[in-house]
Parts: sequence; C-alpha cells; structure tokens
Amino acid sequence: MVTYGQVPLDKLVNEYVLEWPGVIMQNETVSFTNFMDDFTNPTHTLRQIARVLQKQLLAGNFPKAGLNELATISSMFDPDWYGLYYGQVSPENNNFYTDFVRVPMLTCVAVVGGNVTHPLNEQFKTVTQQALAADTFHSVTLPGGASQEAPGYLGHAMSSWLGDAPLYAKYMGFDPSKDPRILAAVDFQFQLSHPFNYHALGSAAADPSKYENRYITPIGDTHPNSVNYTNLPLITAYKPKAVSSLKSLEIPGFGVVLHSQPGTLSETFLSFKAGPNRGHNHGDQLSIHWCAYGTRHAIDLLFGYNPRPLEEFWHNRYSFSMNSTTLQNMDGFERLIQTNFGFTVDAAMGTVSSSRLRTPPQTPPGIYAAHYPEDELGGELNYTRAVVLVKQSPQRDYIVMKDDVAAPLPLVASFNQWYMQDGPPVAKVVSSSDSLLFTVDLGNSTLFVASMDGTKMTGFTTTRWTNTSEGNEFATGIRVQRPNVTTVNLSSEIMIRINIREFLVTNFTIMINIQEYS
Repeated sequence: MVTYGQVPLDKLVNEYVLEWPGVIMQNETVSFTNFMDDFTNPTHTLRQIARVLQKQLLAGNFPKAGLNELATISSMFDPDWYGLYYGQVSPENNNFYTDFVRVPMLTCVAVVGGNVTHPLNEQFKTVTQQALAADTFHSVTLPGGASQEAPGYLGHAMSSWLGDAPLYAKYMGFDPSKDPRILAAVDFQFQLSHPFNYHALGSAAADPSKYENRYITPIGDTHPNSVNYTNLPLITAYKPKAVSSLKSLEIPGFGVVLHSQPGTLSETFLSFKAGPNRGHNHGDQLSIHWCAYGTRHAIDLLFGYNPRPLEEFWHNRYSFSMNSTTLQNMDGFERLIQTNFGFTVDAAMGTVSSSRLRTPPQTPPGIYAAHYPEDELGGELNYTRAVVLVKQSPQRDYIVMKDDVAAPLPLVASFNQWYMQDGPPVAKVVSSSDSLLFTVDLGNSTLFVASMDGTKMTGFTTTRWTNTSEGNEFATGIRVQRPNVTTVNLSSEIMIRINIREFLVTNFTIMINIQEYS
C-alpha cells in the first residue's frame, strides 16, 4: 500500500466517480498516475494528450468511454493532485493550470458527448464549467482584462479556451467565446497591439491602421505570433474598435498604455509596465515599450522564451548596483500610483521597492530557478518613475520621463534604453564632457539625460543586440550611469528627456515646466 496505494480507499469509495451501469464491468481494473512522475508536468505529456484529444473530438471521433475516462476525471479534478486553485495550492504558473486541467475537461466532453449517457452527466458539465471559471479568474484581472502572466502566455491560454470553445458550447452548455472575462482579455490584447508588425510581415506591415499589421507588445516571455488579430473577432463575440479610436488608459495589473495619433504613420504608442502582475515578466518593472511615427523605436526587446532576459539592465528602465562594473537586479512588484489622461498630455507614475540586490549573469539568458548572490541593503530602495506623453498632432509627439531614487546607502544608478536600428548602430555623444545635459545622437532621434543637482553622468556604453530566433530585431542599447545615488539625492530628481531631433534644446525649460505641471 505504501508503494502502490496512491489514492486512499475512502476517497475511492466516497469521492471518485468510478461506476457506470452497463459500461463498466465488475472486476474491471484501472491504474492511477503517480503524483511524482513526469506526467504531472503539464508542459510535457499532458499538453500533447490534450491536443490529440481535442483534435479527435472536433472531428467527431469520440473514444469509447469507460473506467479509464472516469479515473482521469476523478483523479485530475482531485484537489490533492497538483496545484489546483480550489485546493489552495499554487500551480506556479497560470498556464500550468490551463494545460493541466484541460485534460479532464476534454475528457468530460468525451464522456458527455459519447453514445452512452452517464447518470452524472450534468455534474460533469458543472465541474468542467467551474474548472474553466477558476482558470480564467486566476489568469485574467478585471477590469481591463490584463493577464497575470506575460501577454504572450495569455495568447497561449486563449488557444486552449477558444480552441475548445465549440466543444463546450455543443456538449457542455456554456460558450467560452462569449465569456465576459475572456472577452476582457481579448480587449487587453487589442489594447496592447503596437504598430509595425515587422516581426511577421516585414515592410508589408507599414500601415498601422489595420490590426493585422500590428503586433502584441513584447513584454515578458513573448511567444511570437501568439495573438492573431484577424482571427480573434471571428471566433469570439468581441468586436474591435477602430485603431484610430484607441485611447490612453490604465489597465489594472499591467500598468498603462498611452496612445497618440493611433493608426497613422505618425502614431505614438507607449506601454508602461507599472502593475504587479509578474508571471513570466522578467526585469521589466517600470520599463517602457515605445513606438514612434508608426514604427518601433525604444523597445522592450523581443527576447521571448529564448533567450530569457532576467536582467533588469536589459530593459528600458533604471537599474541599480553596488558598483559600476557588476550590474544587478532589485526585483520587487511594481504598482501604478497615479495617472492623468488629457487632450494634449498623458501622464502616469509607478513605483517599485526592494531591500536587496541580486547579481544575475551580465548578459541573457538568465539562469532558470537560480539563487543569485544577494546584497542586503539594510533598508528600502525605492524607485519611482513618471512617464509623460506630450501630444502635438499634427506635429510629432515626444516623451518625458522623470526618475526618482531613494536608497539607504550609495548605489550606482544605470539608465538603460534599447533602440531599434535596422541599419548600422548609431549612438554618438554630442554633449561636452562637463555638461549636465547628457546628449546622444541616435540618427533619427536625440536622447537627453538631464542631471538636476550638478552630478555628472558617467560610464556611457553601447551594446548591439541581434535576435532572429523570435523576430527580426536589430537594436542598439544605451547605458549611462550616475554614481552615489542615495536619499540625499532625492530632491535633485533624475530626469530623462527623450525627444525627436526636430525639437531643439531651447525647448528644454518649457518641457521641464510641462513635467512639473503634470
């Protein structure tokens, strides 16, 4: 019994459904899967089992249901097996639950839709609907539809929820394609559509007014082509609004998305990751993803799953470290603390805190499940960022960012930004060495980093990034450092000014006033 009795007898007798009059014969036997073997990892065998079963059921090829199917349903809906939410055990990743529970849900379809009626068919329908409700409840944040995991993983879950929807609608009495929470998640995917889907369509994607020419914002593990903007309205009750009508908005759990002149070749799109949903998001707290003039500009790199970028200093944000040579992560769960959306100016502010720094590898990929060396700070490191979009239609828009830092001991603050440059890398410092306004010519734009307390910026470096594993991406990374950041520097306010070349430095004072006003 210790070795083979994996299910207690009282559970078999009182909780499991293992009888089917006229179908299951007396003395029939069945094996239950071991809790500890690889079968319980949904990224392996279970995912393939579900795909094969779905294909069979959609084709009308229902298996001959019997004791094996009832054992699958009973054991895999057992709260003592794996991380099922109603057992108060985390599945670690939301998509793990999606993949795991899909097998007993589809097995219920096989039983209910088969030729022989089981006396508990209505209960099978109910438990299947409850399993999907638990999945979507923990995967999608309302209002707004933000995914608990990175947007690409939401696309993966959608392929299951909506791919199986015709079966649930036909046999189980509910239709996921009309579910309000799933429709909110679909809307979230449309809100995060950024212009110029060069990853998939190349130069043919130049018209950003069509969703098929747009791409899901590459935050966290991206999973390319995870969102099909043409197909989603065809398989759900969701009716997308015109790209031209997209507005800046807060999305609880994610942060904000800022829009100006959407759907035009002058479009500005900026996502600001300032919400605590962090599943498969890596190092992108308070990071921006910025598309300018209808194309990608300062981007969250399309690392996706390979290589996974666990390093904060490989995202568009400040990172912090004990010294200037070994860069580190602060981690923490970011949160949005203020927004203000207007006709000419949109503004949002987020913050993140941590009491220690970790030292990951200095270049991607990060090491999965690694315990990196830590430095305890002896107090809270608080990083706050304000992002402002100044909308100047029909002129070109610009972005202002203001970063505040409060640290319990002197740290090095590194400003990191990654720019799309399909041609040769261009990043030339044009300010004088003693200037407090650090200026970088990027070819099609100019970066200004202003120090407000007389502390000079140091350590300017560039890094070239090329990624063809998950999209055509050629980017130039900019890094500028500011030493000895502490709470003493809080009133001096680090300010990052990003502007197109057409705006002169003489406008700088005006832009500071705009920032302070907003």
